[in-house]
Amino acid sequence: MMSVRQFLYFPALTLAIASLYACTSAKPFSDLDWDAKEIISQNQKDILGRQAVTSPLNTDNLKSKSLNNDIYSKSPRTNNPDAHDLPVDKTDPNTDIISEASEKSIDPGKDATRLNLEDIIAYALENSPEYKNEKEGLYLQALSLITERHQWGPRFFSTLSGGISGTPEAGDHDLVADLVQDLRVTQKLPYGGDVSIKALVNYVNYLRSASDTADNQETQKSSLSVSFNLPLLRGAGLVAQESIIAAERSMIYAVRDFERFRRSFIVDLCTSYFNLLRQQQSIENSQRRLENLERLSRRFKMLAEKGREPFFQYERAQGQVLSGKSSLSNAIDSYQNALDNFKITIGMPTQEAAVIEPAEIVVPEPALKPIAAIQAAYEYRLDFQTQRDRVDDTRRRLKNTKNRLLPDLNLSGSVGLNSDPDIRKAGFQLDAGASTYNLGASLEIPLDRVSETADYRSALINLERAERNFRVQKDRIAQQVRSAIRDIKQARFSIQLQEQNVKITERRLTAVRLRERTLGPREVIDVLDELNDAREERDRAITNLRTSILSFLLTTGQMRVSPEGRWISPGQLRFDPQLPPIKEEPEAPPADLEAPVNDNFDPQLPPFEENTDQTVSPQTPS
Repeated sequence: MMSVRQFLYFPALTLAIASLYACTSAKPFSDLDWDAKEIISQNQKDILGRQAVTSPLNTDNLKSKSLNNDIYSKSPRTNNPDAHDLPVDKTDPNTDIISEASEKSIDPGKDATRLNLEDIIAYALENSPEYKNEKEGLYLQALSLITERHQWGPRFFSTLSGGISGTPEAGDHDLVADLVQDLRVTQKLPYGGDVSIKALVNYVNYLRSASDTADNQETQKSSLSVSFNLPLLRGAGLVAQESIIAAERSMIYAVRDFERFRRSFIVDLCTSYFNLLRQQQSIENSQRRLENLERLSRRFKMLAEKGREPFFQYERAQGQVLSGKSSLSNAIDSYQNALDNFKITIGMPTQEAAVIEPAEIVVPEPALKPIAAIQAAYEYRLDFQTQRDRVDDTRRRLKNTKNRLLPDLNLSGSVGLNSDPDIRKAGFQLDAGASTYNLGASLEIPLDRVSETADYRSALINLERAERNFRVQKDRIAQQVRSAIRDIKQARFSIQLQEQNVKITERRLTAVRLRERTLGPREVIDVLDELNDAREERDRAITNLRTSILSFLLTTGQMRVSPEGRWISPGQLRFDPQLPPIKEEPEAPPADLEAPVNDNFDPQLPPFEENTDQTVSPQTPS
């Protein structure tokens, strides 16, 4: 009779083997993260070259966290206090809201975070929720590829099962304990089918036998078998690799999409940055306009008090002061809303004070050649390459669905080696004389292929749609390139026009000032408004020119971004010699509008001019 120690020896050994395999086969998170990074890095280097991002995801933030028991609560807490319990802060009615807001709108204080364009890009790449989502999407795609590659490698399985059976009738009481250890490995074949190797050890112990009560019987048998299943028609060939082909190609598409997103994201950041600078300039223009309106109002008040002007002229000027305050308030509101939205985009808390600092940004103008630009877009745009490859995916799926219409013809077989049946405790001593084999084939007559035929018809339609959408996308890209070229030309033309408009309006302001007594404040205010509008349009055109050039490079696929997020100027970028740089002449400093009123009107009084200092100017290299 086998002792307890002998009875437990074999299952303990097999359990140790199974545990060892489980420890080596189940990868920890660190190994998965490393594999995913390697896959992403390699694909980015192959696709993007030197501008590849080498660290697509910070996996330190993905460590598993302990679960809070509150998430299993059936009654989550709701906070809804009564109206009389809500805190209320009263505003001082004497507070000058406009003055206070204008002082803090652009520079909220020394403790505020100061950001130029490079700081903004670096901060956004580290904290932007949208950017993190895209990085995580790329990482998830890499994990899917790891799973699919694992399915196409050798897969190991181990099963240990045991049980006790018996017949408890009186006088015929059998009690048998058996233990089965099953070890197997499977491998998919590249052109369809699979092969598996299986090792089985069966240990049986008759603890009590009615037929032989003198001595308990113990047997131990083993077997080793190799089996295969090979399709010859349906499912045979490269169609069997559809899952791994799709996973590998999807990884490439994900890398392209992520890089396309990075470039578009940088362009959006630059556009928002330039717009914020323009809005800052708009606030300064509104402040200068309001100051001049207030000075004009004070002047006409003094003239009205001396009887030189009717009192309604002063009231008209005072009304324009109120309108100027409203314009300034709207400009401040618009800037604060834009700044809050920008903070959300880059991942900065909205309650954190931030100052957007201007920087010298040189955006060179490319030579605008439509045919060459459209051809460059066809060759370099990553999203267009992906759409072209997806048409090939549709063609491949069409062939796969056509293969499913074929009949099933499978070839299968197996070879088994068993231990000697005459030895009760044979262990794993295999006997070639006790081996078995079988070889067979099966053919299924395709009597029912309605679903497969419908899938094939759907694949034909999908291919036609994909090719049609590809042609439409090709035309749309050409239209986008031409539109981007028109935007650059229009912005450039607008800058030149508004520069002339500003100079003309400044001369008109001087002329109107000489006839101020006879014309009244209305004409002066109109010229001031026209001058302010002209400068606003010029600043807007300068911003549009910068953003249009970046959009042109993105549209043509020539936008390049370094791993740190810095824009890289294309090596083939050429400047258009027909577009000379704008040279702005320095403007005269503002005159003193607080001069005392003389009873005898003298046309040589100090001229009424607005402060024409500018902080935004086009940056065009010579």
